[in-house]
Amino acid sequence: MKPAALVLFVLSVWGCDPRPTSTTAESAELDGVRVAQAIDSLMPHLGPEPSLLELRANGAGVTLQVVRAETTPPQVVEFHYPFATDGGPDGSVEGPREVPLRGTGEAQENAFPLGELDLAKITASFSVARRAVDPADGRVRELIVRRMLPFHRSIRARIYVDSPRMSGSIDTNAGGTPLKL
Repeated sequence: MKPAALVLFVLSVWGCDPRPTSTTAESAELDGVRVAQAIDSLMPHLGPEPSLLELRANGAGVTLQVVRAETTPPQVVEFHYPFATDGGPDGSVEGPREVPLRGTGEAQENAFPLGELDLAKITASFSVARRAVDPADGRVRELIVRRMLPFHRSIRARIYVDSPRMSGSIDTNAGGTPLKL
């Protein structure tokens, strides 16, 4: 191989990064302030003492799956609060949108009261998750809160962290205490 061709080959391989790059809002780091703002904006739409199947938050926004027990059979609907592209609050609420149910369990048995979550302490554990996965470059990607069925009825919050070196997660209980670090 000629030296010029070798240099071009090396530069072309060196410049190739096989990892996909994401410029979407979902890749933005999640922070507790935005999660709290989103929950506050969603609350008026949820009714008194809402029961959740799942809370999911990422850089794109916060989504809540709510069990509407007043319907027969109970209905699950989803509300979404999107974050603006600049990372701040968007101010809009999407939903309710009906969620199809799968599985044999009853929706009400899987649900938990939103009031049982200490979201301030759960989101305060974002720093614990970063330190556990990659203290230098870790970024909180997602928070998912739901019951740990069929294993047990306790509520678990899982905090996902991404970094260039590795990705991982930690779990907290409903009160925000990290589990098994």
